[in-house]
Amino acid sequence: MNVNGKADQALSPFQLLNIFRVIQEAVNNIVKHANANLIEITFDCSSTQIKIIITDNGQGFDERKTENYGLNNMEYRVKNMNGIINIDSKPNKGTKITLICPFDLNDKSSNS
Repeated sequence: MNVNGKADQALSPFQLLNIFRVIQEAVNNIVKHANANLIEITFDCSSTQIKIIITDNGQGFDERKTENYGLNNMEYRVKNMNGIINIDSKPNKGTKITLICPFDLNDKSSNS
């Protein structure tokens, strides 16, 4: 795990929970399906956003042929935080998940 930068703002409880769940789902998918022996999680903080990159050296998958409840749930959670998620995976090349989430000035924790 790598942490770069220093956040000038804190994440809301809503964001913390959803980011935790996205990372949890990604790691569970890697453990269950990827046959990886390396997982790397990087947190890059700036004054306006946090970027989280989750990579593995597993078997990857064909994104066009994969319909997965867990991946859909990750996308839903990130979009619900006004964030962006990119899942880049290719068979035998591992997977890279990039999540960018702006710091939330309007705490949505009451909606979670």
